[in-house]
Formats: sequence, structure tokens, C-alpha cells
Amino acid sequence: MILRPLKFYEKLLTGKGRRREMRYLIEGRRQVEQMLESSPAFVEEIISLVNLHELAIPVRVVTPAQMKLFTDSETVPELVALGIIPESCFADSLDQPVSEKILFLEDLQDPGNVGTLLRSAAAFGFHTVLMTDGCADPFAPKVVRSAAGVLPSLQIVRTAAAFDRLKQLKNSGYQLVTAHIDGGLDTLNRSAKTIFALGNEGNGVSNQLLDLSDAIYTIPFDASLVESLNVAIAGSIGMAQSFSKK
Repeated sequence: MILRPLKFYEKLLTGKGRRREMRYLIEGRRQVEQMLESSPAFVEEIISLVNLHELAIPVRVVTPAQMKLFTDSETVPELVALGIIPESCFADSLDQPVSEKILFLEDLQDPGNVGTLLRSAAAFGFHTVLMTDGCADPFAPKVVRSAAGVLPSLQIVRTAAAFDRLKQLKNSGYQLVTAHIDGGLDTLNRSAKTIFALGNEGNGVSNQLLDLSDAIYTIPFDASLVESLNVAIAGSIGMAQSFSKK
């Protein structure tokens, strides 16, 4: 096993470093164990505070002080995994095939919201996620923690060409349904080839996205008590409504 300098892992706390190395960090025993169980091919190395002899994947033992260098958690994790980012994540094109249900995220900037939506996307069959480059990095530590180990199960593309890909998908038969405060649909149906779009936390969806939309989706709620719903909650409700367990 070739030992990388500790600065290599520290660089992965930045979006630039992750993009250059195409690697990211998964923190915490529970998430690491989940990754090893579900997607071991996407784990390159384990960094641990204790010796682990039973793993086939290379294990590097570090001190708590060393581990603290490349985590932004308040508590130093016992285990960190080095995950592999697929090359397709930052490509301008979508690898085929894509899922029949697609989640489109426009400029969502809160890492917790993005991570929660990625987790819900995996749970409800939206296995392709197309993101504008104004969205939070899907492999940033806070997103990874919120996503709870589902990233390898998703086809994620974050690109400046997101709207071009969106138009191509529509031309191939996908219906674009966009969540907005003023809409006609109150239930996201279970029909095939659907793109479900969500917009920025503060500004909502753009006019460009609304103009492309085939339908507008709004969750009914008590507006006398609540001005709006959190985008991660609204998106999760919509995806759950469209879920069909075959």
C-alpha cells in the first residue's frame, strides 16, 4: 500500500480538490459500513483510528490529531472511507441509460437540502439526478452525511449544460413537472419518463425552467400557518407520491 501524504485527504474538503482528484470522503462508522456493504467497488481506502484486519480494502491507521486534519465534523470520526467519484458526474453529457424518473435540481445551495433530496431520490426510484452547476457539490462532506450512503446508487450529473440535457430529455419523451408555489397538480403521478424539477431555496425556480415545464406541481398546505415548505420536504413528498413499487 502506497501511503498518500495527509494533505491529499485534506484537499478533499474543497470542491476544487475533489474535482481534481475525483475522490471524496465518507465519514463515520455507520456510513462507511453501509458503503462497504452496498458499493464496495466505489471505496478505494479506509482511514481508521484502530487496526482493522478483516477488510479486503486497504486500511490506513492514523492518530486522532491526523484524522482531524481532513474532517469538518465537530467529533473526530473513528472511520473515514475514500470514495471514488464517477467521471460521468461532471461530464457535459448524460451516460445512457438514464432512469425513467429523473430529479432536476436548479441552483439548490444548501448542502443539507441537496443531501436529503439525493437520499429521497434513491428511496423513491429517481435514480438519475441532473443538477445545475449552481447547486451544492454532491460530494461535499455535509451533503455526503445527509445523503447517508446512497451516492453510488445514483447517476448524478452536475454541469453547466444542465438545461441543454433537460431539453434533450424532453425531446426524447420525458414530461417535465416543476414544483412551484402556484401550480395545478397536487399529486405527482406515477407515469413513466418524468422529470421532477426543484428550484433554489430563496428564489424558487427560474422563468427558463417554468417555460420548459409541461406541468406545475404544488403541495396543498395550510398557508395561514406556514408561508412555504422546505424544498427538501416538498421534493421528498412529491417523489414519494410518484413511487410505484413493482
